[in-house]
Amino acid sequence: MTRLLLGADRSAEIAAAVDAVWEEAERRPTALLAIADEPLRGEVRRILVRGWFTVVEPPEGELRPAGEDPAAGAVLADLRTPAGWDGVRRLRLDPRAGRIPVVGLVSAPREADRSRARQLGVACLVPVPFAPEGLLAVMERVTEGPARDDRG
Repeated sequence: MTRLLLGADRSAEIAAAVDAVWEEAERRPTALLAIADEPLRGEVRRILVRGWFTVVEPPEGELRPAGEDPAAGAVLADLRTPAGWDGVRRLRLDPRAGRIPVVGLVSAPREADRSRARQLGVACLVPVPFAPEGLLAVMERVTEGPARDDRG
């Protein structure tokens, strides 16, 4: 077995690199996924992680009081079900989370959906199915820009 011995100067270099990685991770916008449909949740998770978002997934895709979740840069809610709309309504009543931007996933945005979304302060409705680049662009816009310019 070979041992790698590091001098003090190399240890400081490695420590600085580790610190830089942690700092970048802390700068990533956080997306809270309120999506119960597992195939859709998995697809959205992959898109956002590739877009340098930190993704938080509450159990069963349900929104919980803000004090139970890490600070979210945005919430992505499945509004194709009554539970999704109710979750956003409850989120808006919570003074700790009332200003978090919400992006809603809908089957085909109808005028009734748009009106309800405006009443609840939903920032944007995204029709399902969606283009990955389009969803990522919306999430970047509502969280005030991309987490990182040099995505690969």
